[in-house]
Amino acid sequence: MTETEDMTAPVTRGELRKELAEHRAGVDAQFADLRAEIREQFASRVEIREQFASFAKSLLSEVSHMMRSMEESIRRELRELREEVPQMLRSFEENMRREFRGLDDKYNDLPPRVARIEAAELPLRVAKLEATVFPPPAPAKRPKRRRAG
Repeated sequence: MTETEDMTAPVTRGELRKELAEHRAGVDAQFADLRAEIREQFASRVEIREQFASFAKSLLSEVSHMMRSMEESIRRELRELREEVPQMLRSFEENMRREFRGLDDKYNDLPPRVARIEAAELPLRVAKLEATVFPPPAPAKRPKRRRAG
């Protein structure tokens, strides 16, 4: 088109092609800029994805290592418990048997002791208790004698 931008004037094919070429060059430059920007963003996204993938991989490796370590620790603790608990139970059982034996020993000779107490000591203890609870009767007063005379 001409400089006057007269819309009523006829346009030749050459002018139209020239103006379309100029316009196309501007559009091509804009598309080139847009493509470069998209490539930069894509490249940065790819970098971000790669960094994220690397981080996720290292995190997964660390978590796996921690899990293996915890499993080993738990297995070791279980082995120790399997060894210690039966020993503790046996020790507890022995202690309880000893305690009950001590209680039983107190009463093993109970019938002979009771028989001895009943035979020898019980009458003395009953007499002492009765003397304490029931005081002996006071001696009877004698009537006064009259004197002759």
